[in-house]
Amino acid sequence: MRRNNRLKILGILILIAAAMSLARIGPWRSGFEQATALVAGLTGRAVEHTLLPYGDKEELKKQAARDRERSMRLLRENQHLKQEIRRLGFIKAVRPAPGGVVARVTMRDPSAWRHSVVVDAGANQGVKAGWIASTESGVAGRVTRCAATTCTVRLIVDPDSATSCVIHPASGAAQTAEEADFFCMAYGAGARGLDILVVSSSRTARRGDLVVTSGYGGHYPRGLPLGKVSGRAKSGAHAAQGFSVKPYADFKNLEYLLLSSQ
Repeated sequence: MRRNNRLKILGILILIAAAMSLARIGPWRSGFEQATALVAGLTGRAVEHTLLPYGDKEELKKQAARDRERSMRLLRENQHLKQEIRRLGFIKAVRPAPGGVVARVTMRDPSAWRHSVVVDAGANQGVKAGWIASTESGVAGRVTRCAATTCTVRLIVDPDSATSCVIHPASGAAQTAEEADFFCMAYGAGARGLDILVVSSSRTARRGDLVVTSGYGGHYPRGLPLGKVSGRAKSGAHAAQGFSVKPYADFKNLEYLLLSSQ
């Protein structure tokens, strides 16, 4: 009896196994199994791709670090190229004479009262104290201190700066040199630009008149452009009988200066 039961159970198991095999390899594969296999395949691939990067975290971190370094290097190279383009553009604009040195502004005086800059050229490049600093538009100042590879330039808008200058009437109506030119002194007025004090009491400046260096005082040769008269001085020590001048040089955006002995 027991033997018969065992044979029956064994036969049933064999039939079940055969049916399952036929279902897997034959055309009678159930829709449920097909759906189950599809989901399992998709899920397995998704899990495989999701878990794969975490299997090598250190290598991924190193690769990310290399990518960041490459990006930073490309950014530095891009900035250098842009700076070089601006430098070449400045050289083209100022056309330095032999002996002139083009220098980049590397530091500005943080004081609200002082107006000076430090540039990346000095005694090693032949620069000396007293040299003139100019932009493509006009005079910017003079070299006051010189180290081996840097120098300090006091700008003409510094309160301690004084420049002997000449006013050329913008109207062009003057008939003689005496009528056309009259002397004045230009004093640094910081953010306001320059204040000028007319030396001759019989002459007066007008808005738009041109202001250039006079050649006196030993600081600048004659004829270097300083700026234009913008109106009466509204404040400062010379407000009563002075005029304001807007400098040609753009002191808010100084990047390069031409340094020259004259």
